[in-house]
Amino acid sequence: MNRGGLTAPQAHEFVREALETFRWHRHATVDKETYQALNQQHRLIADVVCFPGCHINHLTPRTLDIDRVQSLMAEYGIEPKAVIEGPSAPRRTAVTASDQL
Repeated sequence: MNRGGLTAPQAHEFVREALETFRWHRHATVDKETYQALNQQHRLIADVVCFPGCHINHLTPRTLDIDRVQSLMAEYGIEPKAVIEGPSAPRRTAVTASDQL
């Protein structure tokens, strides 16, 4: 009996898609040296930046403009977090990838 939830086929599709979304990605999107440099700064940053897909423990959006993502979430009916951890204020100068390594 469906009480406003998913039907059996919908539930199977949901689980299948969730498993695909959060599956382990064996290959990084950067070279080993870049990963190691980021990992020396912060393990979580290295994982989020260097591997594709969502990270199930925090679902960090992969973006260079987290403020824009926050505003878009509300537009799509997703309640964004009240506070974003880490630096988010606009910068006076551009930051390049080489500055971070």
